[in-house]
Amino acid sequence: MHRPGIGSVDGDTIVLNGTTMDELERHHLATLRLVLDRVNRETADMERREVEEKARQEGFEREHEREVDDVASRLRFG
Repeated sequence: MHRPGIGSVDGDTIVLNGTTMDELERHHLATLRLVLDRVNRETADMERREVEEKARQEGFEREHEREVDDVASRLRFG
């Protein structure tokens, strides 16, 4: 039983309009579990990549600051 457009998300709540509890239990629950597992995995992967990218960028910035400080310490005027 597939009825496009009956589902929506409101905050942390999944809403299935026009669906009985029996339909939810018999038809939709297994699909919702699969979808939520996938979304949770993809979200965790995305968050991990963001943390890794931030750490990489911070490393580049630290290295750049070290290089600037090193060159600046060698510069002499006058």
